[in-house]
Amino acid sequence: MTKRLLGLSGLFLLGCLGFLGCASNATLVSVPRGDWGGHNADLAVTDAGATAQFKCGAVGQVVQRLSLDGSGRFTATGTYDPRLVQGGPRPATFSGSVSGSHLQLSIQTADGTVGPFDLVMGQAASFDVCNFS
Repeated sequence: MTKRLLGLSGLFLLGCLGFLGCASNATLVSVPRGDWGGHNADLAVTDAGATAQFKCGAVGQVVQRLSLDGSGRFTATGTYDPRLVQGGPRPATFSGSVSGSHLQLSIQTADGTVGPFDLVMGQAASFDVCNFS
């Protein structure tokens, strides 16, 4: 009887540990698909890359998967178009990190850095009004 009880306890313990391992924040290989929103930024992530919208109509595009390193960081090339400045889309590096349902995003162009933006998975973006005067 004691052996059987210990055996069942052991199985229960292994089951609990297995469940915790599955339920924990498992190592992600890429930024999870979906919409990430925050103040003045929206990022729509797909398996093939991402599209972004920023304040005053600026847009960005990444045409490669947003792969994460072992620390939850990513760097990917794409384009950024401020739309209010002549010159059209320009080469850009999108970088950031993911921690749970939070993503931090920055964009680097030859003109400087845009961001950082703090985004949340599934949250709608909110944009400030653009003043052109």
